[in-house]
Formats: sequence, structure tokens, C-alpha cells
Amino acid sequence: MNLPRSRIRAWVDNDGMPDAARGMQVAEGRGWFDLTWEEPMCRALTIAVAWIFSGGSIDETWVPSFTVTEDTDEFATSVYEALGVGARTVREDDNGRATELLPAADASVLGRLLSALGAPTGSKTPDRKFSLPPWLDEAPEDVRLAFAQTFVVNRGVERHDRPQTPVQLRTTRSDEFRDAIQALCESVTAEEAVTGDSEVWRLTDSAADQLYRMPGVPTGSA
Repeated sequence: MNLPRSRIRAWVDNDGMPDAARGMQVAEGRGWFDLTWEEPMCRALTIAVAWIFSGGSIDETWVPSFTVTEDTDEFATSVYEALGVGARTVREDDNGRATELLPAADASVLGRLLSALGAPTGSKTPDRKFSLPPWLDEAPEDVRLAFAQTFVVNRGVERHDRPQTPVQLRTTRSDEFRDAIQALCESVTAEEAVTGDSEVWRLTDSAADQLYRMPGVPTGSA
């Protein structure tokens, strides 16, 4: 190819290869490419993307993290296990900060993949505009339901004094984003699932029964 050795050293010295090529190799080995809607890995990735939107982040080094509670810790761990990377806990004993779960392996490769699938990266400041991944419009109902359930589980708060609207959500995002979340929730509940038009909105009783629950994470994804 008439390239100087300095340009190809990473490929030939010590059986090495550029980081980008190695990352592609890792992702392919994990089964993260060429997925169909029906595959368990597609569902696991959908839940992971939804978690970044609703209770997580991808930092400047492309490492994703899930903020968890006692109620969601085990579920989040199962998502990482379904993705084949395992999980490690950060700040579990720090009462002043939320507990986070990070991938135990291949974190930056997974973070790049989640970003490519539409998950936001970097700081999620209130004035930053977000859009849901466009592929959700074409996804089958069970995939959209898994996304909506993950979002509601992470953002919802039970209201025991309001049986007609027992789950409340708050978001400071744009009207467009709130409208998109509302449309998503209604598309999988076949009713007016969301009431309210401000930063605080509520799920009806029947919608909460469908959405305020953790989606199943299929085993054997990796």
C-alpha cells in the first residue's frame, strides 16, 4: 500500500491493531451487530439506551453508567449481564451520592455503541435538548414497551394518595421531549396514559399498571 512503517506499526507490532478496529472486533464478538428486533440482545440494548436517558450517563471517556436504587440494582445488573459485560458498583457506601453500576468489561466500546443508538453523551443539563432515537418509531410494540417501562421505572414516583393517577414523573426537558415520551407511553397502552402538560405529569391507573414495572431481560443474550 506504499505506506510508511510508522503508519502501520499498530497493525504489525506485537500483533496489535488500532483501537477502533479492536473495538469493532469486541462489539462483533459480543453479538452487538446485525441484530433483528426479535433477538434478546436487541431488547437488552434498548433497555440500556432507555436507562441512559432516564437514569444514567455516558461520560467523556465513553463509559456508560446506570444510577440505581435498592429496587433497581438487581435489574440493572441483569441488563449488563445480558449484554455480556458484567457489572461493577461505584459509590455503594457513599450516602451523599447515588450508587452507580458500570460495565465490568468493554465499557468504552459499549458506551460508543449506545451513543450510536441515540443515547445522549456528556452532561445532561436542563437546557440541553434531547430527542428519542428515531428507530423507536419503527420498532415493534414490545421493544417500545421495554423502552417506556425502563424510563418510567427510573423517573416515576408512586403517589399512594392519588389512586386514579398513582405514578408521577418529572422532567425539565423541552416540551418536544415530553411530548415524545407521552406519545411513546400512549402508543403501548392504547389510552391517554399521561396527564398534565408541565414539568410534572402523571400516569393513569391502568397505564401505571403496564408501565411502572421492570421489563423482562431475556437470558442468553450474549
